[in-house]
Amino acid sequence: MLSALVLAYLLNRNGYFLLAVILTVGLFASATFLSVLMQRSQGSQSVSILYYLIIPILVSEMFFSLRGYLITVAMILAGVFGVTQLN
Repeated sequence: MLSALVLAYLLNRNGYFLLAVILTVGLFASATFLSVLMQRSQGSQSVSILYYLIIPILVSEMFFSLRGYLITVAMILAGVFGVTQLN
């Protein structure tokens, strides 16, 4: 995870700002979903960690166009729906 953030930093420093933001938002969202899946594999039914998905949503609102923001929110909501269907 740290290496992906270092890669995002280097991309940003070299002028590839959009790629850096995509990598960062994707990393935050995927890390949250992986945490939920790991908790479920250990027997916990709590999904309160999904509240942390507000971070990639707010970051995408600030740095993406309206279309990019809506695509990001749709993908995150699809992931949340998928996690809730695992019961």
